[in-house]
Amino acid sequence: MEEKMEKTTVEGQGRVFLPKKLRERAGIRPGQDMLIDAKEGEIVLKTAKSWKEFSTALKGCVASSKIDPLQVKNIWRQG
Repeated sequence: MEEKMEKTTVEGQGRVFLPKKLRERAGIRPGQDMLIDAKEGEIVLKTAKSWKEFSTALKGCVASSKIDPLQVKNIWRQG
């Protein structure tokens, strides 16, 4: 059975209000960076990892690699 969806309105400048209970369920905080995409008639919104979270997750993965850390950062910024 499909969950009940929340309803919102797109404002004149394209802004959309995210209801509080959805923000809480998704762990979205004010000022947080988000990733957004359009797929098959839907808007997909995902929380973006901070540089600190990203670098912590990579710790030890590229220690013996010859990859330039700035290259990794640029790849991360591109999503």
